[in-house]
Amino acid sequence: MPSLIVKYEKQRILNNLKKTYSEIAQALKLAEVEYGNPVYWEYGTKLSGSAAENFMNKYLVPYLNVVKNCGTGTGCLHGDVYSLTGYKNPSYGDSTTNTARIMVNSGYTIGVTSGGDYVNLQITLNNHKDKLVMGKDIFFFIISSERGLMPHGYNLTRDELIEHSNMGCSKKINTHSAGMHCTGLIVSDSWQISSEYPW
Repeated sequence: MPSLIVKYEKQRILNNLKKTYSEIAQALKLAEVEYGNPVYWEYGTKLSGSAAENFMNKYLVPYLNVVKNCGTGTGCLHGDVYSLTGYKNPSYGDSTTNTARIMVNSGYTIGVTSGGDYVNLQITLNNHKDKLVMGKDIFFFIISSERGLMPHGYNLTRDELIEHSNMGCSKKINTHSAGMHCTGLIVSDSWQISSEYPW
């Protein structure tokens, strides 16, 4: 019975991740119609909460069914964020002021963190949990000025997505960022959660 529950949960997460990706991609296409090529968008300064909030409010909020806009304040993320190996990651927790957040009617939460010429997106699918785990509850994408919406680690090989020194999709990496590349691994595996995925 436990194996059936795990299989069901993996498929549920995968279906929700695909749906979420599609909704965000569509929103960005609508933003592109209004604001032109993403190369010319305003990505802001790295780790600037105001830049993240400006990007979110300009290029995402008008094109998604937002039920709550927390900006850089608290209230949009229920639990604390942990790596695959159990390290708490305060960089993406609810109390950080570097990340802006919205809750979408479809049931997920988007966090936006500015990276300079890109933004980092954290998609939380299980926001009811007290312990939110990267690669199980939270999935990372980037919006790049050159490539648009891509999974985190899009430029790495499959082996690198797993073995990356601090962000890899592996339970062997003892850092607070282990699991950030799990989205890239899922996409690399043709949008599947493989049998070797570190669930």
